[in-house]
Amino acid sequence: MTRQSEDICAQCKNLTGKGYREQWAAGKGRCTGYDDGMAQLRDPFVAWNARACIWFDRDKDPKRREAREQWIEERRAKEQNNNEVVPETKG
Repeated sequence: MTRQSEDICAQCKNLTGKGYREQWAAGKGRCTGYDDGMAQLRDPFVAWNARACIWFDRDKDPKRREAREQWIEERRAKEQNNNEVVPETKG
């Protein structure tokens, strides 16, 4: 599969939030793509919008894919709102 530059972890079937409610709510999921390999991740929790890695495999299930796209839009909106609310620092 060819990766595109706009592919992100949240679109990958290897990213899961099952059993990790706090991390998922914070915009992170557990990457399972490295679980069976020799080089496992030090921190398997990655940001939803991290650039896709070599194990990227777009989720092909239509229902899960639609749910993920909706979740991605919610995360983008949430982060946009957080960026707008940040007060200006005085120095």
